[in-house]
Amino acid sequence: MVKTISLLDIAERAHKGPRMEEKEWNLGLFRKMQQLVNEYSIELPSSPDPFHVDKEIVNSLWEAALEFLSEKGVYCISTNRVLNFTEEEIAEAIREIPRDIQVGSGKDTRTISKRCIEDSKPPSIQSGGHSAWSDDLFPLPLMVRALVKNKRVDIIEGFNFAKLNGIEIHGLPAEAYAARRQMDLVRQGLREAGREGMAVTFYPIHTHTSSLIASIDPDYGLRRTDGILLSILPDIKVETDLIAASLVFEEYGCYRVNGGAFALAGGFCGGIEGAMIESLVKTLAAWIVYRDSIQYSGAVSKGLQPRVSGGRKDSAAWKTAITPSFIVQKTVTEKTNVIRFGGIGFGRPFNDDLCSEELLLLTALSAIGTTITGGNIGVGETPPPTTLEWAIETSDAGLGMKLDEASDLILRVISEKFPNGQPGTGIDRRMLIYSNPSAFIKPLDKCYDFTKQRPREAYEKNRRKVRKYLSNLGVPLN
Repeated sequence: MVKTISLLDIAERAHKGPRMEEKEWNLGLFRKMQQLVNEYSIELPSSPDPFHVDKEIVNSLWEAALEFLSEKGVYCISTNRVLNFTEEEIAEAIREIPRDIQVGSGKDTRTISKRCIEDSKPPSIQSGGHSAWSDDLFPLPLMVRALVKNKRVDIIEGFNFAKLNGIEIHGLPAEAYAARRQMDLVRQGLREAGREGMAVTFYPIHTHTSSLIASIDPDYGLRRTDGILLSILPDIKVETDLIAASLVFEEYGCYRVNGGAFALAGGFCGGIEGAMIESLVKTLAAWIVYRDSIQYSGAVSKGLQPRVSGGRKDSAAWKTAITPSFIVQKTVTEKTNVIRFGGIGFGRPFNDDLCSEELLLLTALSAIGTTITGGNIGVGETPPPTTLEWAIETSDAGLGMKLDEASDLILRVISEKFPNGQPGTGIDRRMLIYSNPSAFIKPLDKCYDFTKQRPREAYEKNRRKVRKYLSNLGVPLN
């Protein structure tokens, strides 16, 4: 009988595994990914339909990922050592991935489950931060209240203070204080919204173990029904700080989330095909190393999200934009019990209008695509509440659609509304909190009145236009 790998085993291997310089790992990663792509003949399907994926590539990707993990393992940047696993240990660990977990307490208790492709079960909803916050902005409880008013929201992801009490957050003492203060303010917002039992996923930009552990507090801090984000790093790397945090929070009873299952082509994993292997390996490694049962998994892209030409014939562009991620998601769904959040995404818009028709359309396509491909819905990076509400509404409208219907809808909307190309990825607005907080909050305020806690007319006007357009295409919006 194969012994289950414990987190103590993981910690020991991080300190006793074979020593290797990081440069050597990086070069070995590149060589192994190229070998696996060739060995398993991994290539994107030729069909112009972005969701046309057969069992052969799913099986090939799966075998390639298992071979990588059993032969190469993962790399610990804290100790410059390799964590190795046997095939039997990996198989046993995968069998133990839970299909559902319970979060929250009281009337806000929720069961978060794995969803399947074309699942008729509504997705769980996560809203919130995954972002910095500053006391130069309005009080954080106002934002929290706005993001959890909708009773469909199951989890809120936390925030990190870039500035608190007029002081920039640097160093362990300030980080520990800010971690506790952030949770206190999130709890205040939940109480004001009547959602005091809601689960909170603690989002640590400052990943030092002491600042994570300092947030534990049954009244104001992290509770046993909450979770934390412990992510695998690019190039399949891990940290001892996060292994230690996982040990503590496993004993405490918290769920854990991996935000690092994405992969970018062009790095040490090589091209798109290598990035697909890396994304899947990181998904499996996140469970084995950190016990991440919830994962933002399957995002694969070529650097910045590509600008996809309009029309149905540009199959190469569509394969780059959608298919690699879907292949990973399909493999994760069919081969494991990983609970996925996210799925089909179209990046950030290049303009800064968060209630524009453009953003409403991209949000709708992302929500419908994610729902049909078996993901739960996550709307983070501190969005305006209107974006969250719209994602929920369009996700519900997508329930019951088939993959081919979703594909036709996406291709048609892009062709008709984005003739010069799908906008792709703009700036990461969260960084404005560090340099220009007013520029961060102004676009949110254009969409939503946080004082009165209601949408503004500028948003409602565009929402009516987009709802009418999508309804005319057959999307069942009320």
